[in-house]
Amino acid sequence: MMEAKETFLSYLNALDDDYYFFIATMVLGKVQTPYHKPVLNTKILSFLMNQENRENIMASLDLMDLKYLSLTMLIGRCTLTDIHEFFHIDSYPLVVTRMDSLCDRLILLRENKVYSVNPVLKEDLKGLYRSSYLFEESDEPANNQPFVDRNVLFAMLNLLSNGSVPVREANAHHFTRTDKLDKVFPQATKEQAVTVYESIKAMALDSGAISIASGRYILNPEKAKVLTRLDSLNLMLSAIEHRISLPSKCDGIGLSASCSRLLGILKSHCMNLRQAMVLLEIFTGLDRIKDAKKSNDILNDVMDMMYRFGFIAINHAIVHLNPAVMAEDIATSRTSLDTNLVVSYYGTPSYDDILYIFSDVLVCDKMASYVICKESYNRALSLGITEDQIIDYLKSEDIKAQLTQWKDSFSRITLYDGILIKCDSAFTPVVMMHPDLQEHIIQRIDENLFLMRRSSFHEWQSILAYALDMHHLPIPVSEVETTANQSIISAQNYEINDVIPPITPKETIKDWSKIKAELIEHASKLGCLTEDVKELIKAKLIVSKDQIGKGFKYASMPTISGFDFNAKISAIKSALKGKSSLMRIELPNETVIVKPVEVSKGDARNSVLKVEVLPDGLERNIPVSSIFRITVLRWSIN
Repeated sequence: MMEAKETFLSYLNALDDDYYFFIATMVLGKVQTPYHKPVLNTKILSFLMNQENRENIMASLDLMDLKYLSLTMLIGRCTLTDIHEFFHIDSYPLVVTRMDSLCDRLILLRENKVYSVNPVLKEDLKGLYRSSYLFEESDEPANNQPFVDRNVLFAMLNLLSNGSVPVREANAHHFTRTDKLDKVFPQATKEQAVTVYESIKAMALDSGAISIASGRYILNPEKAKVLTRLDSLNLMLSAIEHRISLPSKCDGIGLSASCSRLLGILKSHCMNLRQAMVLLEIFTGLDRIKDAKKSNDILNDVMDMMYRFGFIAINHAIVHLNPAVMAEDIATSRTSLDTNLVVSYYGTPSYDDILYIFSDVLVCDKMASYVICKESYNRALSLGITEDQIIDYLKSEDIKAQLTQWKDSFSRITLYDGILIKCDSAFTPVVMMHPDLQEHIIQRIDENLFLMRRSSFHEWQSILAYALDMHHLPIPVSEVETTANQSIISAQNYEINDVIPPITPKETIKDWSKIKAELIEHASKLGCLTEDVKELIKAKLIVSKDQIGKGFKYASMPTISGFDFNAKISAIKSALKGKSSLMRIELPNETVIVKPVEVSKGDARNSVLKVEVLPDGLERNIPVSSIFRITVLRWSIN
């Protein structure tokens, strides 16, 4: 609470003098000038810390207040545009009026056009949060559906490295055997399988898990662990980050954090698609950029990725979190190796599982099945997997004779795709003993000859150059086909957590109508039940008897109505002097929130006011004679 008090006091100190004086008079009723801010700040804080006052403030909140407050608590910080877009049925003037009212009552704080809950009242307000104020209830429960987990990742890496997809046909849309993805992933749609395939392929290439050599994809099991160590959520988030970039002007919490936060909300509440898009736009900061089309395209791409990876389901425009992603991982349970050398299992394998290295995937469904064949076994041997490792993995000696036969055939001739380096006798020990070089050495051919991995040329040539005190080594005559081995995985590990922890609803709320009647009666007894006091009680700016007394004077926002056109022009000119001033203008058939630009000279009745209508900023000319009421919102923009 100490931190909350300090934050609130800092907020009061930062207010401009006009608004501060308004707040002080509203809360304290009487403020003598000149005033000493620290003394008044302490009194204002004491007013909010008083238990009865807090209860009265909570009682004053109506359904509209609670709706906007619930969204603010859910998001953390929001703008008027955020509120307006989420509750798109509510007019912008209504949103401005309500949010300003909550600020005037010190329930919300407003800094640089951003609204947040007053930390001093935060615990009281939490008990009033209701998801029903924000989200529609859905009669359709979310069904478990397939999603991209480590099983899918292993299967995709296997498809890439087993030769099913030659490099010249790397695009999944152009498979020679177009039914390959359908057979391996029977529950996935073609579009889903293609999106996941392309995403994993791109990440595998950029991380070095897969490299290209001699027109084929070559697996690097060690580097593949960068991906296989990821759980399902962080695999999807890495794919999104790798595929989609936010504009530099976005000042949100980032793509991964935004997606995990949205999923955290979906964990407790389903919502319509428009609401999900608005929340994602707010979290990422895309609501701050002016290019609406670009923003919308990015949001659609992100939602599509979450859908394709199986984390969300969309039924009749209602977005659900797939319940399956929250289930505990089931430990892998393997069946016995059958006579066709097919290994099948349920559950989720560990990140260092090697089945996908020495076999070929048949199907990746509720049960995953791989077949061991001569080609897959020979491929595993070339990647450093031994016969003993495979036998130990399968827990079966029955296959040993077959593996030995394949191994003998494999050993008759060995083909290596690498780069040969020759050292002098003095430097050979450095190559043999340098710890960072060992993973790059395929084989020592002769005393001073080493066959090095082609795919990691740029890494080991830098190590050798540094050891030789050279800037670089000469590139060999043959072309080195490799991709940048960049880090593509965020260091942060995200989880799907509840955005707002479960809260015990606050049931004992006072009756505001009773409080209101008591305040009016109290003011009447004191002989100060003026029209101003009645209006302030009605506006819920007065919630305590301590705010009422003889001689109390309250600041207010200037409101001009009727046929006094000169007074309206004067109010407009006053607003024009302040760059941050807004006005609420009531016309015969509408109410708008505007930023004044200029007013024509001449007769007041025939003057024309040029304004920017918010939130879109569209320019408009309004005859002053058509304005019924003007209210200068001095404090709507800081």
